[in-house]
Parts: sequence; structure tokens; C-alpha cells
Amino acid sequence: MWRKKAGLVLLVILMGVFLTPGCAMVTWVPEQGIPITSTPSRATVIVNGVRKGVTPLTIWFKRKQKGQIIRIESLGYHPVEIRLIKMTSGAPLLGNLLLGLVPGVVPAIRHSLAYDGEGFNTV
Repeated sequence: MWRKKAGLVLLVILMGVFLTPGCAMVTWVPEQGIPITSTPSRATVIVNGVRKGVTPLTIWFKRKQKGQIIRIESLGYHPVEIRLIKMTSGAPLLGNLLLGLVPGVVPAIRHSLAYDGEGFNTV
């Protein structure tokens, strides 16, 4: 009998994972803003060869785009180049687990354990 319940629990978990792909939107955003400042202010900011403005400013980048280069130039100073590196964090995965999977699966497991798989009691 416990194998039947374990199979049902596994089925509920897999259904929760595969039928709720929108849960990943809880912690993921397609763009990220990067604030850019300098001392002295009013330095020119160039991204991938295109002038974007002067400091201070925030530049928005698409997370999927690779090879971004930020160049900061100011008269009388050496220019600075910053190469953005795409990194994956475990925080979105943990957030999705805690905010999506756990609240959905825990009640399903509780429900499946409350019944022995022979049907529901109806009034």
C-alpha cells in the first residue's frame, strides 16, 4: 500500500513541476539595471561602442545578451572598461522552490496521505 502512495506522491510532484512553468517568473526578470557613477561625475558612458549618456545613470541590459562592454571616459583620466560576465545564482532556484513547489506539493502530499487511494468520501 505504501508503494501506491509513494507513486501517487511522485506523480503529484512531477505534475507540479511540469505543469507550472510560470512559477519561474516569481524571481526571474529579463532585464537588469546597472547603476553607473563616477568621480568626478559627468563622465561619458559608452556601451558596446554606443554612447549612452553621462554619469550618474542606470543602464538596462538584457540578461541573455553576452559580451557587454561598458566604457567610462572623462577628459584628463584614463578610460575604464568593464566587461560584464553572465553568472547564474542559486537564489532564483531556491526562491522558486520555496515560493512555488513547496506550497503546491505539501498540501498535495498531505491530501494523498489522508486518503488510502480508494476514493473520496462524499456526503
